[in-house]
Amino acid sequence: MSRDVFWRQVITYLKLKKTPEELEREWISYYELIPETRDLIRQLRRRYQVWYLSNNVKERAEALEKKFWFKTWFDGGIFSHEVGLIKPDPKIYRFVLKKTQAKPEEAVFIDNKETSLEPAKAFGITPILFTSPDKLEAELKQLKIL
Repeated sequence: MSRDVFWRQVITYLKLKKTPEELEREWISYYELIPETRDLIRQLRRRYQVWYLSNNVKERAEALEKKFWFKTWFDGGIFSHEVGLIKPDPKIYRFVLKKTQAKPEEAVFIDNKETSLEPAKAFGITPILFTSPDKLEAELKQLKIL
C-alpha cells in the first residue's frame, strides 16, 4: 500500500480533518528512542551480525532514519517495501536467511509482535518477544548470547 492510499484510508475511516502531511508529522513525533535497546544492539554487534527486518513503509522508514539514524546501529537490514514481502509471510524469513547467509539455528529473531515470531520459529530460528530492554537482555543472557 502506498503512503497516499494509506493516509486517504485513515482520513476517510476516522473522518479526520487533517492533511496526510500533518498526520504523518504527528505520528513520527510520537516515536521515541529507547537508549537501552540501542545499547544492546551495539553490544551484540561486537560479537554478531545484527540486522533489522521492518514492515515500515518507505516514507515512515525514511522519516525515522532522519530522526534517529538507526540504520547505523546495524550491519544491514531489510524493509518489507523493498522486497515486496511482509512479516509474518514465511517467505520473508527465508529471504532474510539467504541475505544474511545465516543458518536458522544460528539466528535469533526479536520482534514486538508474537504473530511475527511463529514463522521464524517454524524455520528453526530462535524467537524472542520484545517487551522491554531489560527483559530482552535477560533472555539474551539466558541463551548465553550476552
